[in-house]
Amino acid sequence: MADGTITVEVSTQAAQAELERLRADNAALRREAHTWWTAARDAIKLREPLAPEVIEAAAAEAFGYEGGLQEVNLGDLLHFARVLERRHGIGA
Repeated sequence: MADGTITVEVSTQAAQAELERLRADNAALRREAHTWWTAARDAIKLREPLAPEVIEAAAAEAFGYEGGLQEVNLGDLLHFARVLERRHGIGA
């Protein structure tokens, strides 16, 4: 009968460990879901279009010159996009 008690005890310990693991997974998933929900909520906020002078200033900052967009490389365009996002209050 001692084996039955040990088996039950081991099963209870295994179940408790699994329960703790599931609780930790659940907490992590809840945090991730909240992060995604917040990102989705913030992404649908309507924003005012940027004024042309703001875009021109961002281009001057990104490309280092005033004026229209001439031939630029992909890295410059990505940097320009990040500058516009910051001016718009979005992005990193």
